[in-house]
Amino acid sequence: MIDKIKELLNKYREIILYIIFGVITTFANWLTYAVMVRLFKVDLSTVKVEGNIVYAVFHGSSGKNITLLFIANLIAWAVGVVVAFVSNKLWVFESKSWKPKTVMKEASGFTAARLATGVLEWFGIPALILAGMNQSFLGIEGFPAKILVSVVVVIANYVFSKFLIFRKKKQDK
Repeated sequence: MIDKIKELLNKYREIILYIIFGVITTFANWLTYAVMVRLFKVDLSTVKVEGNIVYAVFHGSSGKNITLLFIANLIAWAVGVVVAFVSNKLWVFESKSWKPKTVMKEASGFTAARLATGVLEWFGIPALILAGMNQSFLGIEGFPAKILVSVVVVIANYVFSKFLIFRKKKQDK
């Protein structure tokens, strides 16, 4: 029985570590988001749909709170990217090289991929809130929208990291 468990842990090691560090990264992102929302005193109780998401972020009576939410989410995203890069590089995908050329290539690819999913997060959350998902959860306004978008983002980030950024070269396998 123990041997079977060890075999499964070895077989699915990468996915297990991705999930563990993904939870840590997500926690860092969510904690930063919650702190920023509280710090900025975001009040989504008065958010009304005023045109499209871009208009709502920069104009109208809901604009201030949606803009603050956008900034809070952007800061949370940046914290998450740093935590994710380090944990993915070192422990999940075991990219051990610290040669400047390798690190720059990985970091730029990682950041580009995270920017792609970041756009989904930055605009997806305000869009869901404007669509009516502005409920409070754990005392944080709009947190259910944050959770829903996070699930989609985590899956996309794994695909990018596994197959584009930290992929093993044939001689490494």
